[in-house]
Order: sequence, then C-alpha cells, then structure tokens
Amino acid sequence: MRIPQMNRSRPVIAALLIVPMALAVACASSSVESGGSNTTTGPTDGSEASSPSASTTGPSTPSPTLDLSSSSFAGLSPEEILDELFVFDSRANRISISPGAVDAALATGDMRFLPPLVELTRWVRLSPAGGALKTALTRMSGQGFAAHDFFNWYSWLGRNYEGEEFSNYPGWKARLYDHIDPRFARWFFDGVESEIPLWTAQWGGVTSDGIPPLDNPGMTTAGQATFMEPDEQVFGVSINGDVRAYPFRFMNWHEMANDVVGGKPVTLAY
Repeated sequence: MRIPQMNRSRPVIAALLIVPMALAVACASSSVESGGSNTTTGPTDGSEASSPSASTTGPSTPSPTLDLSSSSFAGLSPEEILDELFVFDSRANRISISPGAVDAALATGDMRFLPPLVELTRWVRLSPAGGALKTALTRMSGQGFAAHDFFNWYSWLGRNYEGEEFSNYPGWKARLYDHIDPRFARWFFDGVESEIPLWTAQWGGVTSDGIPPLDNPGMTTAGQATFMEPDEQVFGVSINGDVRAYPFRFMNWHEMANDVVGGKPVTLAY
C-alpha cells in the first residue's frame, strides 16, 4: 500500500464553490490560484446599506438606476424580466436588486423564478428590495423565512423544487457571479450542457480554483509513513493491484485529489 507523502506546508483553506460531485468531477481543474472573499456587512431589515468608502478624487461613476415599479416591466417576457432582476453597482461594489422586477416576476406566476430569487437572498442585505423579495418568495413557496436567510431558502428549494430553469438562467448566473470572479463563466453560460440543475451549483466563498487539489502526489509505503497514526482514517483505492490510501486529513485540506491508480485516472472529491 502506498500513501501520499507528507507536505509540511499546509495550504490555506477557506470554502469551495459548492457543486454536486458530478459537476465537480467534470470541471476539476489542476491549476492553483490564491482564493479569498471580501465580507461586507449591512442591515438585516432590507434597508439600504451605506456603500464602502471610496476615493473622492476623479470623476464619479453614477450608480445604476433601478426601476422600482412593476409597471415598468409590462410586456416583457419572463426571460427578459429575469435579466432585469439585478444590476451590479460598480461604484458601491455591490449587487443592486430591482424591487419592480421582483414584483413583476411574482406577477407572472412562473415558478421558474424560484431559483434565481433564492439566489438573490445572498445579496438582499445590501438592497432596498428586501420586502419585495420576501413577499415574492413567501407567496411562491408558502414559507416565511427572512429575506436574507439564504440557507433556509436554499435548503427548502433543494427539498421541494423539481421545476425547470430559464434558458438564459446560466448566463444570468454567470453575470451574478462575475463580480466575484469572471472565471465562473467557464461553467455558467447559456447553452451549457449539464446533467444536473445549475441552480444546485452554489458559490462557497472563494474564487475559482481557490482551494488547490491534491494532484498526482508523491507516494510512500505504509511502513515509511511514520507521520501517520495507526488508527488514522484514510480513503482507500485499489485498482489493478495498485493499492493506495489517501489520509483523511490530507483530503480535508484539499477536498479533491487527482491521481492515476493502476493505470486509471481517478478523481476523489470530499
């Protein structure tokens, strides 16, 4: 049995873009990028939050104008309303949600709006659209979670929603994540083929490839693995007589391993 060699330099781990295993295996990348996220706090009652401090020198960039009335969206198709749900305010560095577009989405009665509206609960703390978003989600789902309670809304969606997605939802999602890292567009674009609903793929707190995978690690024999405890947990793989053990603590750091075992390419996702 062979075991990956100990690397004394522990990588910095934050959180991973949470995707179901099928998508994670298909899109695994061997490149290593430094990752991180900026945390911004704001009011929890749906009121407008003050924007981050910025330099007062140079020409100012006007903030995007949001239509606050649902009547502004009369005659638009559901797909067009989807595209109007938010804009990115580069001056304030935040997502701005349109209350009028949210109201218009509710008025269509189209349940395909549930996934994108749930996605927007991540950013509603920094938007005056909290009331409209909570009203829309409550009427569509029968649930009464707070407008900013993404975890409970998403958990409910995962247990109950089996509907379709808008054809332009992948591109909409890419635009939503663009301010975090434009490279997310590698996975989200209109026309992308996927065996799973794309709304189940959620951002987990870092940029693309923000957690380095364990790629083709050097191996040592079990007898030489003095850095391990006798009862230490491992992930075991045996293919064509090639037996390997990947320590749990290694996988806890990297969350993914790419290797060749017994002549077969193998990806482990944890």
